[in-house]
Amino acid sequence: MKKYWGYVPAIFCAGYYAVVCICTGRLGGVQLLWLALAGFFALFCRLYRRQRDQKAGASRKTKLALRICTVLFAAGLIFGGIAEGMILSAMAREPARSADYVLVLGAKVNGTVPSLSLRQRIDRAAAYLKENPQSKVIASGGRGADEGISEALAIAQELKAQGIDENRILLEDKSTSTEENLSFSMALLVSDGGSVNSPVVIVTSDFHIFRALRLAGRAGYGNVSGCAASSSVVLSPMNHLREILAVSYYFATGAL
Repeated sequence: MKKYWGYVPAIFCAGYYAVVCICTGRLGGVQLLWLALAGFFALFCRLYRRQRDQKAGASRKTKLALRICTVLFAAGLIFGGIAEGMILSAMAREPARSADYVLVLGAKVNGTVPSLSLRQRIDRAAAYLKENPQSKVIASGGRGADEGISEALAIAQELKAQGIDENRILLEDKSTSTEENLSFSMALLVSDGGSVNSPVVIVTSDFHIFRALRLAGRAGYGNVSGCAASSSVVLSPMNHLREILAVSYYFATGAL
C-alpha cells in the first residue's frame, strides 16, 4: 500500500473532477483541468518510482522527463502562489463607501433564474445599496444563447424584488465578457452624468475581484474598488485554479 501513496494527488484531482461534474451537471469545460492535473501527477509519480527503482540504471529519457515534470511543477507552484496571493489580497479589501455607482458584473442565468453565482453577486450588491442609498447601480451582462433573459435584466429584477428602487437601476445588456461589461458600463455611466473619476464599486465573485479591478483600471476607471460576493466553498478550488490561469494569461499577454 505504501508504494501507492505517491498517487494520492492524482486520485484527489480525479475525485474532485467527479465532484465538480456532479455539482455543475457538466462533464466538460474548465473542470477538465482537474483531469489534466490528475494525469500530470500520475505521470510524475510513475517517472519518480521508475527512476528510484532503476537507480543508476535509469534511462536518459526517464531522467529528462522527470526533470521536465519537476520544473513544470515548481514553476506552477511559484507563479500560482504569486497569482493566488494577489487574488486573496483583493478579496480581503473592503469596498469604498458612498460610491456614486455600483457595477454588478453578470454571470450565468438558467432560463430566467439567476445561477447561484449571480444570485450571490445580487445579494451582495443589494446589501451595499441599502447601506448606501445615494448610490446608483449598473446591472451589466448580455443574453447568452442558452439564457432566457439577459443577465442585466435578471440582476435588475432581483434587486427590485429586494427593495431597490428601479429609478436607481441602469441596464447594460449587450456585453459578453468582463472587458465588455466594463467598457459598455463606462459609456452608460458617462451618459448618465458620471465621469471616469466617479467613485465606482464593482460587485463580483470574491475570486474574480482582482482581475476585474485590474481590467477596470485598463478600461479607464479612475476611482474604483471591489465588493466581494461569496462563492461556493465546494467549487472554490476550481474557481481559484481557473482564476490563477486567467491572471497568469492576462499578465503574460500584457492585458493586466
